[in-house]
Amino acid sequence: MIKKLLFLICTGFSVLSFCQSDKVLFIGNSVTYFNDMPEIFKNIAASKGKNLSVTTHTPGGTGFVNHVDDVSLYQKIRSKNYKYVIMQPGTAESAGHSYPVSVTAERGRKIRDSIRKYSPCSKIFLYEIPYGVPSANEYNTYFAFQKKIKDSITKMSNLMQVEMVPAGESARHYYNSSQDLALHGSYNDIHPGPKGSYLVAATMYSAIFQDHVFPSTFYNGMPQNTAENFQNIADLVFFNNPPQWNSNTFHLHSDFIAGINGTTVNFTNHSANYTSVSWNFGDGITDSSLNPVHQYTAPGTYTVSLTVSKNSCAETFSKTITIGSLGTADMNVQPELIFYPNPVKDVAYIISKEKVKEIIIYNSEGRRVSSISGTEIADHKINFSQYQKGMYIVNIIFQNNQQKNIKIFK
Repeated sequence: MIKKLLFLICTGFSVLSFCQSDKVLFIGNSVTYFNDMPEIFKNIAASKGKNLSVTTHTPGGTGFVNHVDDVSLYQKIRSKNYKYVIMQPGTAESAGHSYPVSVTAERGRKIRDSIRKYSPCSKIFLYEIPYGVPSANEYNTYFAFQKKIKDSITKMSNLMQVEMVPAGESARHYYNSSQDLALHGSYNDIHPGPKGSYLVAATMYSAIFQDHVFPSTFYNGMPQNTAENFQNIADLVFFNNPPQWNSNTFHLHSDFIAGINGTTVNFTNHSANYTSVSWNFGDGITDSSLNPVHQYTAPGTYTVSLTVSKNSCAETFSKTITIGSLGTADMNVQPELIFYPNPVKDVAYIISKEKVKEIIIYNSEGRRVSSISGTEIADHKINFSQYQKGMYIVNIIFQNNQQKNIKIFK
């Protein structure tokens, strides 16, 4: 259905920008190709308006030790100009068991250098794999080994100077609360099951595009609430601490926020690793200032674009702002917030780009039952374990005094 929709869009309009797909290369083994995870990733991206074409090099049982001398891999690297490349070390390599991390990283650098030669502006990521669960009584063993993988991939990321997809951390987050083997087909199997591959693909979307995967309408045959649960986990893990995954440490990245006051807009550049900037305010005016202040002459809706450049590479980020006659707020710079899970069992999590000043909780009768402020909010979680079952309204007050109400159930 998604492919048919994309075809209709591409044949129905003369504008080709949407139809020009971004090329993605996956390098890995069966942990990557099981359940056709790259295709799941592609379909999630399509549901979010991104058109991708995917190439894979995933021979079973391989790692960087094999890929580094694989002629067929280098043929694929030379064949296309990739925008995104995801590299998965072998299972034992990921934990630093078969070879020292420095040795695996050196092999990874050779592959990376070839990618850079033929796709000089590509964004390259290391895929932190989820480990398998040895048995029903050995989740602690799983958690310990997953930490080894995280530590090794983090070190490898720094040595290779590429960023990370924390898919293993998404799996760990799930198993912290639900030790039901839902992400794997059987015990003592490293390969993810269909749900595990979906969670991996969702985490890839969040990390690669730095965009919330929730809500995506592509569920890959799962019930909506199950898929959305995994989407929320992916967002929670990545956005809770992007620097931990070396996000925007090595890649060119374009981003900004806009503060609207009447018809005057203060733009703040949040880009990374650039040497020049170019703004297009959507009203025929451009600017090369770092953090410009722009005066619009008429109310309306404008698409603002920021293009950042370095070494002949460029990346553009766009968002739509609305200027009202009395200075209405930009709907795209309202505080972005994720509240998860809903319904709540014991603990709920909050992710917000805007700092939260206070959280007030009301019961179904509108009575205030508790409030959270100050350092208690820093943990990004609310403990509902002592609350009775029922409906509650969570009133979230941001530092800029904007508010958001969320109806939740326990």
